[in-house]
Amino acid sequence: LSLSSLSLIAAHVDDPQQTMEGLSRLGLQLGTQLGECVRSAPAQWVLQHKTAVLGATVGVLALADWIKYLRWKACQGPVLVVPFIGSLFQMVFAPVAFWDAQSAMNPNGVSANSMLGRFMVFVTNTKLSRQVFVNVKDFVLFVHPNAKYLLNGDKNPIYMGKEMHKRVRQLINPGMFGPGALRMYLDTQEAVVLETLDRMAAHTANGFADVREDLRLCAVASGQRSFLGTYLPETQREQFSQDLLTFTEGFLCFPLPIPGLGLWRAMRAQARLMPVVIAAADCAKRSMEQGQAPTCVMDYWALEIQRQADPTSGPGVSSEEMATMVIDFLFAGQDATTSGLTWSLATLTSNAWVLDKVREEVLQHCPDGCNIAAVYDQLTYTHKVARELLRVRPPVPMVPHITRHDTELEDEHGRKLQL
Repeated sequence: LSLSSLSLIAAHVDDPQQTMEGLSRLGLQLGTQLGECVRSAPAQWVLQHKTAVLGATVGVLALADWIKYLRWKACQGPVLVVPFIGSLFQMVFAPVAFWDAQSAMNPNGVSANSMLGRFMVFVTNTKLSRQVFVNVKDFVLFVHPNAKYLLNGDKNPIYMGKEMHKRVRQLINPGMFGPGALRMYLDTQEAVVLETLDRMAAHTANGFADVREDLRLCAVASGQRSFLGTYLPETQREQFSQDLLTFTEGFLCFPLPIPGLGLWRAMRAQARLMPVVIAAADCAKRSMEQGQAPTCVMDYWALEIQRQADPTSGPGVSSEEMATMVIDFLFAGQDATTSGLTWSLATLTSNAWVLDKVREEVLQHCPDGCNIAAVYDQLTYTHKVARELLRVRPPVPMVPHITRHDTELEDEHGRKLQL
């Protein structure tokens, strides 16, 4: 190894330009020396020393991977990362320690790391995050590799172009997030939560119990009743819930649809879910055409479709497209809601004084156990607690994006980050 290159690296480790110069020189010398050895050595010698040759080759590739990572590391991040793997294992098996360490690297909200040979920037700064989300010219949402098998192709909003996606949002936003739909969510979810609390009380009558499964069932039931209402027959609910869980687990499987494996089972589950939700969409459209009052998200969506100039064409109006997007919401909300509820219980239990104030406010406005939806706007402290829980323990920890080309981000202080 070149002693001069190592000395240069050691002397200028805090200077990115000098460090890269030394690493580049060292990598070039290693590659040149290894190439000379292979070219000049007889084949028999290479076979006799194949372990050494293989080790040297892997070492050079690992060094090249490290050099590539350091070359891109324009912000704070670990200096040493595991070649080819990066910090993947730590993020999966010790997530709390990983995120704490990642956040501590740069309090300004931007830090770097390496995952499976890819350079990654973690952005927690609110302004910079918004730049990534809204700048579709420079950033594109990273889609899970299994999504192409499970999310119904180009009928899914995540695969739509900007204009088409915008038209779908304009159609579904009033129906799904309008005052009527939001009040319906509260009524539905309050009933589901009360049922869940009764079930949890029975489980924990004699001590502690793991309630995550109860909370997952709560999230599943809440989503089904809010989106599908009575259009999902009671006899199909159990099978529908199981298929939805199998579908969700498909995103944790190896991306090969081999019969008998997880992704294949998830694809079969999705094929069973689609006709059920399509039938619910057809029922909702007929109900709204007959002038009935909306009782679920499907109804509000069908009502918005009727208000369109041409309710038979355009993105987001067919029953198949409605079913595709509803399954998206049910799938996305299942784990997110379960995570949010679990952390809410755990955090409130650890902060009894906050829990007492929330209980006091709810009992003050609902002394006789009346419908919380009727006094929802008056629960100001509870609102603040809910928002703080989402800030401290966000149910969705990250939304990965990929840069389309070299670009930059600028924070509130005018500092620019080259990507």
